Amino acid sequence: MLSFILGIASIKETKDFTVVFYAALIFMIISNSLLFIKYTAKTLSIGNIDYKFLLIDKSALKALPSSFCEAKGKDRTACEIDEKAVKIYDVKSLCNIGKFYYLQTKDGVKFELDSSKIISRAKE
Repeated sequence: MLSFILGIASIKETKDFTVVFYAALIFMIISNSLLFIKYTAKTLSIGNIDYKFLLIDKSALKALPSSFCEAKGKDRTACEIDEKAVKIYDVKSLCNIGKFYYLQTKDGVKFELDSSKIISRAKE
């Protein structure tokens, strides 16, 4: 701490502290944004969101991973197919900014889905 204070004092004597000041300011902004990016994304509902289910249009069924709607023990599937819509369960949104939702299943399979095909969603 003492060396930091002495370093600042020597920079102040030479009147060349603007470069150090701006470098420290940029470093603080970048480090804070990297530390709190997950928290910020979840707070603003733009990513890292666990959904209980997503109700999507049936025309988007081909965009789902091929093994997603198969039975996974105890006859529970990760999706239910109705006449007009598909309800998919236990999905995490990695990012939903823009035209696509970038989703991840509980098994770790990642895929993207057009946001216009999502009818409704329920958060956990």
